Amino acid sequence: MSPIIKRRTTPRLLLLQFATLLLPCHAFGQEAVPEMISPLKSQDGSQKPAVIWQETRDLTWDDFTPVEGLESTSRNNIRMMLRRTPRELKIKNTTYAWEEHTIAVNPNKSLYNPQTATDGELRYFNVLFDIAELAVRLTNDGPFYDEDADRLFNRYVNACMDAFELESGYGKYTDVVTEYEKEVKEQLENNPRKEFSPEMLDADFKNGFSEHIDYTNNTILGKGADIFQPFNGFSMGMDGYFNKVKVDGTIDFLWSRTLVSGLFNDTQHDYDWVQGRKTEKFGASLKVGYRLYSNNSIALYPVAGIGFYDYRQNSKDPEKKEERLKSTIASAPCWTVGLDTDWTLSRKITPASIGFNVLRLKLYGTYEKNRIIGDVWLLNAGLAYVFGFKTKPGSIL
Repeated sequence: MSPIIKRRTTPRLLLLQFATLLLPCHAFGQEAVPEMISPLKSQDGSQKPAVIWQETRDLTWDDFTPVEGLESTSRNNIRMMLRRTPRELKIKNTTYAWEEHTIAVNPNKSLYNPQTATDGELRYFNVLFDIAELAVRLTNDGPFYDEDADRLFNRYVNACMDAFELESGYGKYTDVVTEYEKEVKEQLENNPRKEFSPEMLDADFKNGFSEHIDYTNNTILGKGADIFQPFNGFSMGMDGYFNKVKVDGTIDFLWSRTLVSGLFNDTQHDYDWVQGRKTEKFGASLKVGYRLYSNNSIALYPVAGIGFYDYRQNSKDPEKKEERLKSTIASAPCWTVGLDTDWTLSRKITPASIGFNVLRLKLYGTYEKNRIIGDVWLLNAGLAYVFGFKTKPGSIL
């Protein structure tokens, strides 16, 4: 039995309502932000705007299109729909986005016979309108919908309207219409529409993905600092977020110049480095971080990881204008510890996800086993632009 019905009901009607809730039913009309829902013109050729449900306004015959000779009185003659209107609210660096849902009547498709129209028939249509509004309020947890709420709304509104139509004889039994009218009005008062507040969208968005583009400085400390200038360049990578854990994969493209000339060697190769020649450093790293602290503006991630790098000298001799093979060092493994500090530039929160733009300060200490200059420590500093999203647990985008 429908939650809005507290009157006596026959077992047959109870069974009908129960079956209606369980079985598929016709979808309630739904439109996305229809400012003018009027594919059908009225008889004088004009188009009427949608009539939004309002607590202080009942439907009038002006909200319908007159049709001579119309016989039936049923909810097929009143065309209602669920309006989906995107809304946004910006507070500091956060934009809250949601869908506001309201019930509307399309006056261009809602029909009546002006020769037979009565006040009782209009009351009947207003009760149907109120039932639809009540269904919106009882089948969602806030001013937005998900697919489950959509299905529940459709089944609920159809079950209630079926019961009302059958019991009232499609509006003929005025005592039943009056009883429903009173009951629905009381439930509308007891179930006010949920107005939006930012707290409705507050959630611990756990899983997500982001990309980042970085400026990176890589300085060798102590031994080796007299061989290479600090390396500067760009990095790019991707982050995966799993609850408070962040996994960061990054590729670095860095450049420097050799400060000395000489023949360096290891057990396998000789490396002929030329002073002043451009030196390239390519590498990749994988780091894992843990969100130690966060608020709406800042997040701190201590990180640790491993990486591998190649040192190469520019292959072109600027004096002889000829090409020669690059001097290449086999990949130098390294281990990194440090801190990522994320400053939030902007966020957009929806019922299902949060999108963000972040400025990240990176500060790492790196231990590198370099075959040419030995084991060295490096100071890595960088500034990154990060953009991505996170979702609520169980959300599928």
